[in-house]
Amino acid sequence: MICYTAIFTANIIFVRLLTKKIIEMQTYLIQRNLPGAGKLTLADRKAIAQRSCEVINELGQQNIQWLHSYITRDNIWCIYRAEDEAFLKEHAKKGNFPCDDIREVFATLSPATAEVLV
Repeated sequence: MICYTAIFTANIIFVRLLTKKIIEMQTYLIQRNLPGAGKLTLADRKAIAQRSCEVINELGQQNIQWLHSYITRDNIWCIYRAEDEAFLKEHAKKGNFPCDDIREVFATLSPATAEVLV
């Protein structure tokens, strides 16, 4: 990711390079043990999602992104992209979320993989 800023002068935009920092974001699977997670109401899920988004905004979306989560009976399994695990742990700490296991995702596998030309 390269960060730019635009300066507007007489309807001409000059783009000035502020920071040239290449951020390699990895994909992670996070296990959050939460007994009774499958019984969370829509209101509960909304409150959790809102808190997660607040913390992500604090940490900076250039460092951490939440893609989606799966809820099972006693767990929430979250898919995140982050610069490193430290941002995931800080997100959990600031949001008061459980963070029981973090695994880096190296690839995906789906029915579409059967059709890939190699």
